Amino acid sequence: MLNLSQQEYVKHIDELQQQLVVAWDTDQRVKALKIAIQNSKLLSDTKVAQFYPSKFVLITEILDTFGRLVYDRIFLKAANNEPGTTTPILLKGISLLLFPFPTATTTLSVEFQKTSPLTR
Repeated sequence: MLNLSQQEYVKHIDELQQQLVVAWDTDQRVKALKIAIQNSKLLSDTKVAQFYPSKFVLITEILDTFGRLVYDRIFLKAANNEPGTTTPILLKGISLLLFPFPTATTTLSVEFQKTSPLTR
């Protein structure tokens, strides 16, 4: 990454994000994870201090993309719907007001039923 201009570095980061999405879409989860790890390691290089804020934003966008892809996959795996319903079995009895991706402002409302496997 040495001797790259800011524009070349931005182009490189954009290419890494595209590679991440392509790897994920082609079921190459390990490759996608390696790209995410590679990007997180790029944050340790602070040699060009004036470019670091932009670099931080670009790299965290890639990591956010990876997190969203993982979250969506887990959610879809958990969403084994009961026949005739659209309510995922795992989430039955849980109502998320802001959905599907949780953030710091997400409100979680939980209403347990007596027959729910979530109660003890």
